[in-house]
Amino acid sequence: WSVDSMDWYFDNPEQIAACVTESAHPGAIVLMHSAGGQNNRQATIEALPVIIETLSEKGYRFISLDQN
Repeated sequence: WSVDSMDWYFDNPEQIAACVTESAHPGAIVLMHSAGGQNNRQATIEALPVIIETLSEKGYRFISLDQN
């Protein structure tokens, strides 16, 4: 991974989304956690649609690692 969402540190979806959208770059791999932590990653769940929409609007697309 090359972009840390900081979802292990922040429990605010806006902060998580900002970490990703401000650090994204072509070819980036974003680290996000799927379980555990405060409220079982509710902030991560809430941040993800914002991240996807914001980066999509900037022209990014999302692929699995095996499509790279």
